[in-house]
Amino acid sequence: MFTNYFRNKKMKKQYSENNCGFTSDGSYIEDVLVKAKDENMYLIRHTQYADENKELTTFGIYRIFNNKDKQIGHLKYVFNNKDKNDVHMILCDIYFDFLYRNIGLGSKTLALFEKRAKCYGAQYITGKLSDVDEQTPYEKALRDAFYLKAGYEIFISKEIHKNLSK
Repeated sequence: MFTNYFRNKKMKKQYSENNCGFTSDGSYIEDVLVKAKDENMYLIRHTQYADENKELTTFGIYRIFNNKDKQIGHLKYVFNNKDKNDVHMILCDIYFDFLYRNIGLGSKTLALFEKRAKCYGAQYITGKLSDVDEQTPYEKALRDAFYLKAGYEIFISKEIHKNLSK
């Protein structure tokens, strides 16, 4: 508990402001520091990858780090803008280590992702739920409750969908 105080303080100092910029390979990086329900600080780092010509691609990831600088989760996505009449984001994968679930990090990461989707001009978010989250009925219920609380529809085909209001 006492060591977390110093780790949180160090993170606040290191990431005192939301940082963003480009890496040497042309990828875009954005860091956001958040406080979770467990009162600890976490870093959510968004990366949109660049191709060999240093042009931003449609692939990205949010990596979540604890105050020990260990990655404890991620959210992967694809931005689909090939058809200008059907611009949307595909939520590919969201995962958190078991110890870091149910403390608000998933909701905060998903909110940042949705904000980014709106900035990109996406009309909606879609995705497919994984069977990995259905090991037990309890895990399936938790997963479904997470998406429903965030405003997603869940279909029998295990697809999720959320319209984004402009």
